[in-house]
Amino acid sequence: MNTVPTMQEVAEHVHADHYKGTINGIILAGVIPEYGGQPSIWMNTKADTEWLKWVGVLANAAREVNGEWEPNWEDTTQTKYYFHYSQNNIRWCWTHHSTAGAIVFKSLEHANAAREMLNEWSKQQGLEEDGILLRALGVVKGGRK
Repeated sequence: MNTVPTMQEVAEHVHADHYKGTINGIILAGVIPEYGGQPSIWMNTKADTEWLKWVGVLANAAREVNGEWEPNWEDTTQTKYYFHYSQNNIRWCWTHHSTAGAIVFKSLEHANAAREMLNEWSKQQGLEEDGILLRALGVVKGGRK
């Protein structure tokens, strides 16, 4: 049986000076040099901070399942997969272009593996099925439902 690593194990693994929190050019834990070194994202409310935490967890899961793969945004033939909430369901979508801040996966199989990992972590956090993903997509606000 394949064991799902914990959120902490994945965070330690993916942040071993390899991954700096970049999501489509938005540096979550730093600054964007083009903007004069100003913070790249401002947290105005506790809800903003909570949402960003769940986005970080989703980004960690993506880094874990994608391995060393990075999307090539200049390659308009490379398919990138991402999660989207529509009609009361989480769906996967694909694109060859930029996805306005979505965290992308190398393949549908990688996206599904991340979703399984996120569901295990949701259980560990006392959240409903897809709880972390729903929060990272901004559908559910805050902690436990």
